[in-house]
Amino acid sequence: MKTAIQKSRFQQIIEQRNGYLVLSAGLLLLCILLSSTIFHLVDRERIIISPPVVHSSFWIDHDEVSPAYLSEMSSFFVQLKLTKTPSNAEFQRETLLRYTDPSFYGAFKNELVAEDEHMTNAHINLVFYPVNMVVDIKKLTASVTGDLQSTVGASALAPVRISYLISYRYDQGRLLLTSFKEEKKQHA
Repeated sequence: MKTAIQKSRFQQIIEQRNGYLVLSAGLLLLCILLSSTIFHLVDRERIIISPPVVHSSFWIDHDEVSPAYLSEMSSFFVQLKLTKTPSNAEFQRETLLRYTDPSFYGAFKNELVAEDEHMTNAHINLVFYPVNMVVDIKKLTASVTGDLQSTVGASALAPVRISYLISYRYDQGRLLLTSFKEEKKQHA
């Protein structure tokens, strides 16, 4: 009788062990699957960012941005720099400088302050009407062409067609200005 009870008990223990082995193997397989999924998804997150005005959807990855994002941000920066009056120039400048790369910050701030002082002294108002934009996501640049309308005092000057090249550095989900310069016209 004792032998039958021992065999029964031994059989129960073996079944429990086998059940726990199957459960452990399943959990191990699940851990391996989750680990490989996480490893595959590392550095693949996509951050959705909204500039002040959104005209189209866009995306950014850990190392690149969509052309629409580069275009939207370039439009925003162009308006900050080129559509201003003496009364809002400081606000526009400070907003623009928040998006400036530290290596470009000092020189760009000096340029903007000089422009703003000239605008105040000469009573100049500027409005920029973009007509074309070409973005290069590989180089992180945008070439913006448009008409710059100036008003000096109460006199409106003729609009001037002008192009700007804006260069960026992409850092942890943010585009930072590294250059904002007028493109010189090439004579044929």
